Amino acid sequence: TGVQNGSEKTFKVSQYKGRYLVIVFYQADFTSADLVQSFATIQPLLTSNGTDLVFCSGDSTESHKSWLSSDLGGSFSSPLWTDKTGALATSFDLFDSEKKTCLDGVVVIDDSSIIRQVMTSSMDPKELAKNVVDIVALLKKNKVKQMTLSASVIVFNDESTQSIVIFTFPGRLSVIFSLSGYLEFAK
Repeated sequence: TGVQNGSEKTFKVSQYKGRYLVIVFYQADFTSADLVQSFATIQPLLTSNGTDLVFCSGDSTESHKSWLSSDLGGSFSSPLWTDKTGALATSFDLFDSEKKTCLDGVVVIDDSSIIRQVMTSSMDPKELAKNVVDIVALLKKNKVKQMTLSASVIVFNDESTQSIVIFTFPGRLSVIFSLSGYLEFAK
């Protein structure tokens, strides 16, 4: 559930299929105004590029309504989603289970409902919002196709090699990563 234009509504990520969706997770109403305001400012740029913008926190719909009427003003039109249990935020690794709050973060989902970007950042909120506009434009310009690859993953841990992870894609390529900085591709 959530609030849009002062009214309670039910929202689902799936209702945005066919359009890009940017979800801005924030810690709490009344304490995350800079982040929310920075993204609200870029909403016209996202909308003109076929992208919807929503906000999500663990606050109740009553808190959202109160915040809208006191701080954000009546011109705020983006939905404010309620994620009290953190289920949605957890699915993107953007929930602090100890504090029971969403972490400040951004998720970009493409028009095929494929998650293309999940990030947290210590950047200035205005700079972060600008970067998200650029990311969406790049993703739309350079449409990435979804690929399904099966892989075997082998992890070795010992003192001489530190940690080595080997990804083996049948009939394709093996990729070897090491914490010591060694990277090798093999056929």
